[in-house]
Amino acid sequence: MPLDTSTYSLALLRVDGRRWNELRRLHALIRTQNAADGSSYLEMGHTKVMCVVSGPSEQQQQQQQRRGGQANAKDGATVNVNITIAGFSSVDRKKRGRNDKRVQEMEITIAKALSSNLHTHIFPHSSISVSLHVLSQDGSLLAAHINATTCPDGHELPKDTCDKLASLNLCARGFLYSYCALIAYKSDFHIAKDRRLLPDDILWDQWKTLSEQVLASHSYKNVNPRYWYGELRLGRLNKVYMFRFGHLIRGYSTVDSAAVYMDLLHENFGILAAVLAYIVVVLTAMQVGLSVDRLKGNAAFQNASYGFTVFSVISPLGGALAILLLALPIVAGNWIATNNYEKDRLDHMGINKSENKPPKKRSREEEAMDNGVSGPARV
Repeated sequence: MPLDTSTYSLALLRVDGRRWNELRRLHALIRTQNAADGSSYLEMGHTKVMCVVSGPSEQQQQQQQRRGGQANAKDGATVNVNITIAGFSSVDRKKRGRNDKRVQEMEITIAKALSSNLHTHIFPHSSISVSLHVLSQDGSLLAAHINATTCPDGHELPKDTCDKLASLNLCARGFLYSYCALIAYKSDFHIAKDRRLLPDDILWDQWKTLSEQVLASHSYKNVNPRYWYGELRLGRLNKVYMFRFGHLIRGYSTVDSAAVYMDLLHENFGILAAVLAYIVVVLTAMQVGLSVDRLKGNAAFQNASYGFTVFSVISPLGGALAILLLALPIVAGNWIATNNYEKDRLDHMGINKSENKPPKKRSREEEAMDNGVSGPARV
């Protein structure tokens, strides 16, 4: 759209035709060089820059102190920046050499900016080469260089590194979703802050806004499968505490177990009763088999019947004894845990059990003597 010169004087325009409050027009392309690991082409107004990235590659000994390099060679890759300014890029056709002070300052600045934002620790003892070619100059050269270096897609990471980063991303999403789902009310928010689960500087309104955004965009495909099923079942949590932390008797909690010992015995003796019912069926079938002429003279069937009969006599007694032996350590463990809890509770309350015993119940004769009656009442 042509500029309306009746309301805006041409004398107030810049050299490139922009007003005082207008930015340069941006135009960028990526993957312009197929042979390079990463490449881009950027236009900022009339400033045109081409960027070519190669690496990470094995670092040579003489490249470690190269001009325009920035990074710790022991910890990660070294970023080497090389700027080439074409002679036809400006009006004066002045060619800048490699030792130009302004060019060196821009190379060092760009190398520092890239090294602080790239994951150079992933590729130790290697180098990343960034070549910048200035095709046209019209101001904002440093900004154009930095924007051009951020456009290339870069070198592809190893597959195992990509898998680790993807798995970490899924776990982080699931962890954040769990926090947003659990901390749903203001009381939950205060409990989480008291437990140091949230930063001290976050406010309830900020957390509410964040939770609404996370829950609105939540998808189970974007989280790790370990967060699909919510909390662990109490039975599985008890097994974890039994076999990993050594709480073999009580586990994490006894909520999912029997509340009283009679329920425990009924549950286990119910299993024993089911086994006995199966034994009765087998014995009945064997008795029928012994009456058949084909199995009467079979020595193997006779021996099996004899062995199973002995087993059916001994197994109920052995099962009952095993149930009692199983219940004995549970009773002992609960008794020890109850005494320890009582002791800790009284210590916390500051009560000495030996000094605060309930008064002994007095007989009727003692109460009568205290009331002034010397002997039994007479009629």
